[in-house]
Amino acid sequence: MRRFAEEFGSRIREMQENCFFLLCGERPVGTATAWYNEDFLGQSCGRLHWVAIHPDFQGRGLAKPMISLALKSLRKRYTRCYLTTDTHRLRAIRIYLDFGFEPHTATDLQREAWSRVAVELGHPGFGT
Repeated sequence: MRRFAEEFGSRIREMQENCFFLLCGERPVGTATAWYNEDFLGQSCGRLHWVAIHPDFQGRGLAKPMISLALKSLRKRYTRCYLTTDTHRLRAIRIYLDFGFEPHTATDLQREAWSRVAVELGHPGFGT
């Protein structure tokens, strides 16, 4: 909650308009947020943010519709979009690559980490 408040606390109204939930009955089981960064690498850019599917519902193809909804919302305002993730989230990375996202590798350490992911996934999004 502290991290959420730090990141969105002053922009709750925007969050209400840009955060999407997937419900099973009344239970939230997934989320994705169409967010932004006014200075990402020197540009105003959309941000796919806070993508999550409850562990009990993972592996059912629910992340892609959530991401699609958030990206559709972002396309109304931005021509570019980015996201952040950890290199150990291989299932998520595969989905992001399917949507056309590419790793940003500005440092040797980043290039090395993403090279390992590329080998492990063997996904065409890496150009391998």
